Amino acid sequence: MKLLTNRHSPYGRKAVATVHELNLTDVAIEHEETSPTKKNTAVSDHNPLGKIPILLTNDAGPIFDSDVICQYLCQ
Repeated sequence: MKLLTNRHSPYGRKAVATVHELNLTDVAIEHEETSPTKKNTAVSDHNPLGKIPILLTNDAGPIFDSDVICQYLCQ
């Protein structure tokens, strides 16, 4: 799995903290810069809203929204 996040996002930090707290070594964390004025295709290809965090899973497809990501990781 891969977690796309941003260093400035509190929602991204919440997802990263969950990955670290659960000691999930199979989740790669990638920091992507996002901006309202400049589209980041690495992000918008997986979330049409262009928002982060996004968890790219092997089986469930992309998951966005930090609460949903954390719930998925805790399963």
